[in-house]
Amino acid sequence: MYQVYLSLGTNLGNRKRNIREVIEKIGEQIGVVERQSALYETKPWGYSSPNDYINACVLVLTTMAPRQVLEATQRIEREFLLFLHPILKSAVILLKIKQ
Repeated sequence: MYQVYLSLGTNLGNRKRNIREVIEKIGEQIGVVERQSALYETKPWGYSSPNDYINACVLVLTTMAPRQVLEATQRIEREFLLFLHPILKSAVILLKIKQ
């Protein structure tokens, strides 16, 4: 069993619901969501956007190999219709793997 930390972020739509739903998807497609951080509202960093982010982190227990976790997170992003606007730098949901 491996421990994987995933950081989550969204700044479009119903941000809290987006985070809640992506955590459910992670549990269904990657492994057991063992722990979840609080939700944090943050300003965009490194660029300007009218939309603040809601961020969180989860600890997932999984039997997947690293490449499989990467592929699964990318699939989840696509399922959420990941939308990166080239000017606003906005996203329905972003998943990042932490080492």
